[in-house]
Amino acid sequence: MGLMQLMPENCDLLNVRDPFDSYENLKAGTQYFKGLRERYG
Repeated sequence: MGLMQLMPENCDLLNVRDPFDSYENLKAGTQYFKGLRERYG
């Protein structure tokens, strides 16, 4: 959903209230990518 194409499960995990709010969506997307980078290097 939204700009970063967040999945509903990830929205729940990252506490996203409105996945179509640009700021919130980009913030959650970058947090998700950061977690992937830390997990997989």
